[in-house]
Amino acid sequence: MPLNPLSPDEDDVRKTEQRVLISSYSSLPSTPAVNEFTTEKPKPRVLLARGIWDNSWLIHFVAVAFTVAVVQFTFRECYWFDEDSWDSVWISHVAKQDVATNFLQFFAKVHEILIVASVSSMVMHACRRMLVGDGIPFGFLTGAYQISSAEWLFSKNYVWAAKKRHTDTNSRHYISTRKHVFMGLAALCFCIYCNTVGPSSAIVIIPELNWWEVKSSIHDSVGASYVKAGLDRVFPSGLTEVDPPFYCTSTTSRDRTWCPQSGYNELEMWAETFLHGGPSSPMDITQRNSGIRRQVSSSTMGRENKVKTAEDSMSLLAVASTPHSSLTELSGAFWSYVEAHKIAGVDKIRRPQLYPQEDVFSPLVQVQCNIFSYMETQDASRGEHMIKPYFDTSEMRNFTALALKEQDWYQTRMWPVPEEFWNYARDQESLAKANFTWVDAASLFPSERPSLASILELPMERESCRGSDSCSQDSLVIPCMMDARWAGVDISLDFNKDRVLQHNISDVSKAFEDEWDDSDIFEWPAIHSVSGRNIPISVEWANLLNKPMNDTYSGVNTTTVSFLFESSVERSNSRNINFEPPVFKQDMPYQEMVESVGRTVARVMAHSLVDGLSRVSYWRDFGLVRETYENGTFWAVDLVNVADSSRTDPYHQNITYFADWTMIHWKLRRYGYGFGFASKTIQFGVVVLLAHVAMVLVYALYILFFRLSKRGWSSGAWGGLDEILLLAITSRPTHMTRFSSTGIPSNRMFEARARVREKGDNGIELIVGDEIDDERKLLRGKKYL
Repeated sequence: MPLNPLSPDEDDVRKTEQRVLISSYSSLPSTPAVNEFTTEKPKPRVLLARGIWDNSWLIHFVAVAFTVAVVQFTFRECYWFDEDSWDSVWISHVAKQDVATNFLQFFAKVHEILIVASVSSMVMHACRRMLVGDGIPFGFLTGAYQISSAEWLFSKNYVWAAKKRHTDTNSRHYISTRKHVFMGLAALCFCIYCNTVGPSSAIVIIPELNWWEVKSSIHDSVGASYVKAGLDRVFPSGLTEVDPPFYCTSTTSRDRTWCPQSGYNELEMWAETFLHGGPSSPMDITQRNSGIRRQVSSSTMGRENKVKTAEDSMSLLAVASTPHSSLTELSGAFWSYVEAHKIAGVDKIRRPQLYPQEDVFSPLVQVQCNIFSYMETQDASRGEHMIKPYFDTSEMRNFTALALKEQDWYQTRMWPVPEEFWNYARDQESLAKANFTWVDAASLFPSERPSLASILELPMERESCRGSDSCSQDSLVIPCMMDARWAGVDISLDFNKDRVLQHNISDVSKAFEDEWDDSDIFEWPAIHSVSGRNIPISVEWANLLNKPMNDTYSGVNTTTVSFLFESSVERSNSRNINFEPPVFKQDMPYQEMVESVGRTVARVMAHSLVDGLSRVSYWRDFGLVRETYENGTFWAVDLVNVADSSRTDPYHQNITYFADWTMIHWKLRRYGYGFGFASKTIQFGVVVLLAHVAMVLVYALYILFFRLSKRGWSSGAWGGLDEILLLAITSRPTHMTRFSSTGIPSNRMFEARARVREKGDNGIELIVGDEIDDERKLLRGKKYL
């Protein structure tokens, strides 16, 4: 049969059919260029493939390898260079320090991108499973492509997708409210995590300026240093017997550094400055042999910082502390020896820091004083209600009881002062004179007791006639109770900076502020460091701090403690003698003046006692073990002479002496840039990065079991937002999406179920909302156009 040419009408029909066929394969606009491109028939491809490996594994592997390479510097505690010594690093010949830092920041940004891409890949796999399964809320579908966007968390997409469902629960594929909430929480966690990865990576990758331990420790090159006294002598549990060092009982003993009162010259200068209104800075003491300094610091605590009543303002507490003199001298002498012999390469360290390996202690003293008028006690003694002076311990802390969570017996407020210390006849001369006496606390308490007590009497005009020409002389009776104990501390010597031995309770008010706050919630680490029993101190030992003096301002005999206050004794307009505390004014209120006196006395007494305690066993010799031998002997160097720049020869001793000596092994730190767990911020950063490694491992196990199962598959479909958009364009509209071309018609659309289903024999489509009768899930291994 001959072929007839097509008529013009038939040719138009033929072209129309071709265009419709082509349009079913692509949703691109029918521009001439696109039509030319889409004339080739697309090849069907498998969306849900059988197999284990796909390209998505690569991003996980690279991200994990990057993280492992980064965190190993932290775990290995790699040190880079000392502060202000960039020129000593080989990379300084290539770039400046700021350029290298900027490169590390860029490196951290690349790391962040890799981890976020890895997390997004995991999220997309979960999204695909839900798309080809029972479906995913439409709001979460759009969020899967912007998992690191914090803005998405505040959008209607997220809020409506994560809230309680309103759809008919009788549907076959209904997504329960529990799943909605779970997916919402998961999306929230992933979003927060992706936004913390960047800072965490920068924290871990960029080295931190901090103190870093030197791996080649000093005691690997030399042995331990030692004090020729046991721990029970260096840090005694009590000072109840008369056991002073040599010549410390004489009046000239202040010139001997090993005596408790040898710091009196520094104490006198500090007290004079403090009493005359100078800054209440720490008292600085230089060890005479090594030249290393230590500081006596103090602070007033308790009710001074609270709302006071009339009674409260009369009772003030001061707390003081200082490093032990033996440890101060030993650290300086040890460092002088190490530096002179260039041990452990210390000469190459720009800023070294020395600290001990063993637990060491510093004295901590609490002093609470109460103030009474002598003339008022005498006036009241002739009436019905006698005002008797008493010791007040209500603001002191019994750290031993607090650590054991027992009742603090210091809270019993009133402890009567024996009358022989204050209730005796006085004339005008004795009222105008400062007088100080130690009181044995053991005589006041049957068992548990503070360490020591004292009575100080200071001249003062009578309150009732103060300021008038005919005012009579009075005297303040100031009973003070004291608690002394050893506090476990961390000490360090930054030799090249200030040559001051520091300990971590130098700022007393900061170190123990929680123990005196209003909440009565005590910080356990601070309490634990001072939880040992307080130190009972006998009057005989305390008298080493209060010796007779002849040369005074008034020209009469006195004692060293009384003399500390005499510099502030002045004659008033009424020719009476007054003790004038810091910032004294003639017209200042009497109550304010008395409070200032109490604060002053408490701090001066705290300084005096804590410095004396720091010199316990200071007279003992100390040295350094250079080498030990198999025959039970060791070779040692006398560090006392080394510190004094005197020549010393090594000597041999039996190793059995070690049992009776206090041994100190020193370690070394350096200040510079390095990697390690130097702060909680770095710890947080490492945890965040390793959390991704853990997620990848769990995800890998899950993928392995899933893809090896009968229903498992791998897929890279719809990995980008453009692909899901093209799928939506070529899909049939549902009732919910039919009128959404101009925007979302209702917020309930975000909670609607979105899923991918077969369309026809080999096509697919995206369905949102209503169920369609002929819905068919995608099959594994089947090819689709």
